[in-house]
Amino acid sequence: MFFITEESDFLSEAADTLSHLEDLEEFDIFKYTRKSSNFLKVVKLLNNHDKLTSLRFTDSSRAAHHIVANNARGRHPRYGLRKCSWTIGIGSFEDVTALKLSFLQRIISSVLLFPFVEELEILVLSEDCFEYLKRLKHLRSLKMKFDIDSTYQGNFSFLSCIGQQLRHLCITSFKEIPVNAISKYCFNLEYLKIIGNATICDSIESSYNFKNLKRLEIRLINANSLLYVFQNVRNLKELQFYNAAVFDDQRLQEILNRNPLAFNHLDKVFVRDCMLSREGFRIFLEHAVNLTKAYIKSSHFSVGVYTDFSDVIKELQRDVIHNYFAVGQYFKNTSYFLD
Repeated sequence: MFFITEESDFLSEAADTLSHLEDLEEFDIFKYTRKSSNFLKVVKLLNNHDKLTSLRFTDSSRAAHHIVANNARGRHPRYGLRKCSWTIGIGSFEDVTALKLSFLQRIISSVLLFPFVEELEILVLSEDCFEYLKRLKHLRSLKMKFDIDSTYQGNFSFLSCIGQQLRHLCITSFKEIPVNAISKYCFNLEYLKIIGNATICDSIESSYNFKNLKRLEIRLINANSLLYVFQNVRNLKELQFYNAAVFDDQRLQEILNRNPLAFNHLDKVFVRDCMLSREGFRIFLEHAVNLTKAYIKSSHFSVGVYTDFSDVIKELQRDVIHNYFAVGQYFKNTSYFLD
């Protein structure tokens, strides 16, 4: 396995210098590589290492498109990649504009050459690609980012093609992301991460299919989405909420009235800028009986006033909770324990 953390000319040299490593299985470069000629090096890596299963962080879609376009016989090889990144690492408006012209063909070629993909990261420029992604029968983990001017249905109906087979889903979008659409189409999810604004789409019938969800991370959420997510979770173990002003005592009580077991299996929690009071925090702890780590920042009190809830933890004999913060404390890296 090769894992490179700095972008350099290494990829340009790798195809030649690593040619003797016949059993190479993973080749991961942490920083996206944007050099226009690098796709030819990816082609060489694919052809020289038939045991290669991982090419994360390096776009392999252009290499796939090149291989298909230059195969006059029409017989295309199948590569054993399990972890891929397609159409990522776009660094400028010109790059995105050029990519849009070939985007769908790149995806078609990639699906054709890499049919065994299990984990995929993709920049989505058109929802049409999902008609082809659904052919990836082994796909279980999907990380997709939508460009600011990407065109797609606001009700996320494109997920109906592929959602049922997903276990892990991460969505980054500048537009609203409807959690009820995700629960409708991705009803087997165990991990959901939303980098964007989680909302409810009124045109979609609620289905409340988050029963298998174990890990949840949402950057921005409104009151309706908050209540929706916790409607029927049963096995949630890890929770991260950012900008969680809607999480107050009233909403906490509404959640518990609808689903008394919502927090029962929580092991780790990170909630920033919520509005829980001391009593709300006490109620939360009483229901999160399996909690071992907690980072909670409440904005219920005046900014700059530190409110120590350690006595609440002690009173409830929750010594296992060894990390906690309220207004007045700030940690740069507050989510490392979820990794």
